[in-house]
Amino acid sequence: RKHTLSLILAACFLISFVAVKEVGAADAFEKLFTAEERTKAPTIEDLTNGKVKVGDLITKDNVDAVKEYLMESVYVCVKEDGMVLKMAENPAPKALMPSYFWKATVRSLSEGKPVMDENGTIYMKDGSFWTGGLPYPHPTTGLEVMANVKYGRGTDDFWTPQFGMMYVNKDGVNYKTIGLSVIRIECTGRLKVPPLGTIPGLEGEQQRSMPVFHSPLTVKGLGSFSVRYYDEYKDPDTGFTYLPAFKRIIRTSQTTYQDNMAGSDMTWGDPNGLREPFAYYDFKLLAKKPMLIPAFTGMEPSDIPFCTPAGKVSPRLTFDHGKSFVRLNWAIVPANVVECIPKIKHIYGKRVLCVLDPPYWAPAHTIMVSNLYDRQLKLWKMYLEMGGNLTSIDGEPFALSSGFMAHNVQTGHSTLNMFEEKVNTGKDARRLTLQSLLEAGR
Repeated sequence: RKHTLSLILAACFLISFVAVKEVGAADAFEKLFTAEERTKAPTIEDLTNGKVKVGDLITKDNVDAVKEYLMESVYVCVKEDGMVLKMAENPAPKALMPSYFWKATVRSLSEGKPVMDENGTIYMKDGSFWTGGLPYPHPTTGLEVMANVKYGRGTDDFWTPQFGMMYVNKDGVNYKTIGLSVIRIECTGRLKVPPLGTIPGLEGEQQRSMPVFHSPLTVKGLGSFSVRYYDEYKDPDTGFTYLPAFKRIIRTSQTTYQDNMAGSDMTWGDPNGLREPFAYYDFKLLAKKPMLIPAFTGMEPSDIPFCTPAGKVSPRLTFDHGKSFVRLNWAIVPANVVECIPKIKHIYGKRVLCVLDPPYWAPAHTIMVSNLYDRQLKLWKMYLEMGGNLTSIDGEPFALSSGFMAHNVQTGHSTLNMFEEKVNTGKDARRLTLQSLLEAGR
């Protein structure tokens, strides 16, 4: 009887322990952030004392009323080049990311604070790779902000089967459209799609990616395959490009990130706000402040993609200055403003990034606006993520992107990239190889 009572008490303790553990997992978001941090950000009405209201249009005539909350490149595009912003509200931050991401953050941090080396590479306390989630829920330095960008992804794979790339001249005329597809797969820190953690056989790699152009015939088959390693300081990216005109694959130097992307206003290093290896830059946190960014609401599913590879544009969209700018919803969020100074010879004198500040965090797109400066430190381009729509995948919330754009303020040219984004589809990084690049190109 005494033995039976001991077993019962042990079972009760185990059940109690499991229950506590489950409650802890369920309220991971609440554990990481205070009630004040979890509430919705102030609106533009709050910050301007009602002078600017949700629903208002910001044009060159009234943009100075919100200048304090705009990145320099956005302000110039509105003031001088005809961009128009529609004021809106963002959802509560908990609606942007799946709950398993926050659970993974609590789980990883429970093993101790992340260990960062002098180059910004993150490891667990025991020296293993970061196991997933956000390394720094409350970043205080430029390196910590960028470590969040690099390691705090909420998707295991990313695929854009419908991707239209519009080329717009200074008069606002869309004179060319190119179609392509992009696959990017995370090799470490995987949280949802098996294999979880690190993909067997790809230890030491952080991600593999492969963009391939499909139309028109002048660029059909052009594509690249790249591998980004977990420690990019020890192992620089491996890159290959397929040239259909010569029917051959060539090894590409990583300076190709500075090359023009298929004749557009972007370099290969511009997508996602900064696609180049972070090893190329020194980072400095300039400010933590409320900023206006393209909102995560307002896009109807039927509007995405905005533009198909065949050049068909959603008729419900409004453009400004011809087709130079899509009229987007913009909303206030807490943000980090980070200065990026190249450590290598570079076409850019510097970048200044507007990065979401947790708990406002999106699955794959967290650098919302980028000011790009030439070597004389004169403003050259604006890069921005176009926001997107809120959706649900397997019952979990996701804020997906609907595209990104670059506007050259020196020439007036724009490149609009508009796509249908699919995440966590189960694509296998081990199938992204030189052979698959060759097959896609042919």
